[in-house]
Amino acid sequence: MSSAPAEVLQRRLSAQRLGGYVEATAGDLDAAIELYEWNCAMSAALFEVLGDVEIIVRNALHDALTAWHARGPFAGEWYDNEHGLLAAREKTDVTTALLRLKRCRKPVSPGAVVAELNFGFWRFLLTKKYSSTLWPVIGRAAFPDISHRRPQLLWARMARLHDLRNRIAHHEPIHWRDIGLDLTDCLMVIRAVCPVSEAWSRDRARVLQVLAMRPQSPRPMVGGDSCTGGGGVAG
Repeated sequence: MSSAPAEVLQRRLSAQRLGGYVEATAGDLDAAIELYEWNCAMSAALFEVLGDVEIIVRNALHDALTAWHARGPFAGEWYDNEHGLLAAREKTDVTTALLRLKRCRKPVSPGAVVAELNFGFWRFLLTKKYSSTLWPVIGRAAFPDISHRRPQLLWARMARLHDLRNRIAHHEPIHWRDIGLDLTDCLMVIRAVCPVSEAWSRDRARVLQVLAMRPQSPRPMVGGDSCTGGGGVAG
């Protein structure tokens, strides 16, 4: 744990932010700070693997969509939606990405647009609403290593990872989560695209090492709370 006085850190981090950690450590402020520090370390370790997920998945989807688009009678790029398959949310995301590029005076190339689209855009392409439109034409090309009779498993993993990424990005508690499941979700999504890439990401991941360093709570915790982070320890 940091050598800084716990009361000072509580004031600077805010009692509200530390509330779930204090609850999870039975009111022990020193232990709560230690758990907070571990939560930061685990967030960083998971974010590295989530970065692999995001880049590998978006490139796989972009490649599949580009190849499919080129075979059809469509003008422009796939994200221009000449095919009419993108729903309102995704069309808005593309418009926002294009505006950001133009505002920053960056070239509007396919690679730049793909990089500008956020994780949520790609996650929502992998949902039930596209199960009879986009998925049949790009699913196998983008994710050759899954059973295409049950794409729902992949979609569920992406939904959980989207939630995890948002929580980490907003500095929320993740100590109550099943970290083992989070890591498995990351690696299995990557594997669905490319087993070689999954092995590479697995070898680089620090998640299990950080998990082994998790401080012990002074009491058992039950009833995990995804809002306060004051719940059960998993993984």
